[in-house]
Amino acid sequence: MPGHLGLTVAGVASLLTAVVPTAYTLGATQHAAPVRETTPDLAPAPPANDGQRLERSDDGFFYATVNINGHRVRLLVDTGASAIMLSAREARRMGVKVDDFAFDGRLQTSSGVVRMARATIDRIDIGGQTFADVPAMIVPGGDGLGLMGQSMLERFRSVSIEGDVLALR
Repeated sequence: MPGHLGLTVAGVASLLTAVVPTAYTLGATQHAAPVRETTPDLAPAPPANDGQRLERSDDGFFYATVNINGHRVRLLVDTGASAIMLSAREARRMGVKVDDFAFDGRLQTSSGVVRMARATIDRIDIGGQTFADVPAMIVPGGDGLGLMGQSMLERFRSVSIEGDVLALR
């Protein structure tokens, strides 16, 4: 079976369409190369007393560097996204063999409809906090930049923006 990163993948249609009954469980562990920091202005600010504080980037967005099952990943914080979304390229970097996925779900995005496979992430660490069983979507291709949507943001006590700082508590 494909490399196991604690992801259970089920091909399920988006929130707006019907369910497609395809499911996968990923097997033996493989280690991927660490994600390299290439843009210093996207690094997270030091943690607040009880959470994570993210500084607004020069491009006007907020980015969080998280650990997904021990793999460092940079995500764009997107309050309009329903779940964490990772490209197949990013999933491959974490050792997941996405070529075995059916990608038979459909997701409406601002750029149109894309194919996807549903996943559950065993563990995400951010700002000294650990979250388990977080829903995610894997989309084919992609540029490697993932999104942190509501399936993750709703796990925090509060999410607030004050000036150029997004606080996750």
